[in-house]
Amino acid sequence: MEQASYPMLDPHRRVHEAFKSRALSYADRIQKGEDTFRVGREVRSDIGLWLTNHIKRDDKHYVPFVKKSLDGSFASKMLSKFFGRRPASA
Repeated sequence: MEQASYPMLDPHRRVHEAFKSRALSYADRIQKGEDTFRVGREVRSDIGLWLTNHIKRDDKHYVPFVKKSLDGSFASKMLSKFFGRRPASA
């Protein structure tokens, strides 16, 4: 994303940092003696929802920037060779 000059890189990083903090808070709760099964259920639900929503919503915004930065690059040529065509646009 940085090499692709994605304009929302800093906010995107902050979203990831907030998620990381939330994930670490689960480990902290378990270490403090909270019920592992209960925390585990929350983790499964929270992380599953976050990943699904984040990928569908936030990650798709940087795809055009990355694709544009890959045009004519070695990676773009290899993807084309591997898939037999240019990757479909988002």
